[in-house]
Amino acid sequence: GIRFVAVGSFTHRTTSSARIRRWMAAVHEGTDIKPPLTPAAAYSCSKTAVVAYAWGARRRWGGDGFTACVADPGLVDTAINREWPAALRGLYLAVARVTGLLTASSTGAAAVLHACFDEEATYVYGARGVRVQPSDTDPAAREEVFDYLEDLAGT
Repeated sequence: GIRFVAVGSFTHRTTSSARIRRWMAAVHEGTDIKPPLTPAAAYSCSKTAVVAYAWGARRRWGGDGFTACVADPGLVDTAINREWPAALRGLYLAVARVTGLLTASSTGAAAVLHACFDEEATYVYGARGVRVQPSDTDPAAREEVFDYLEDLAGT
């Protein structure tokens, strides 16, 4: 069979349907988004697209040996959150450490490996492979993102 694993991020939960549509339109037209998105917002839009594509692929090709999953490495201290205002980043790191959710990048990579081999999972969070549900994104927006990505790929 075929196992499709997309690397996601919890940040997809922060993107609204309106923002993802604005982002897709700008990417499609090759124009700058007005007003511009912060790097973190652009990242969350790209991760929303990843989740939507995995969802659409599973819906479209699921069965007959095809499975799809999103691997979310968990909270990792990355360059994206280093751009946040100091107070927000400090709060993020403190909460992530206290709750035990902050992971090293190598530990996050284990989530991806886990997702590769857990063929029943559709969304895996963290190195222990906790199965969770992706956000309840607007189904119409998910479909638009999937179709748009299919058009970009020429399929």
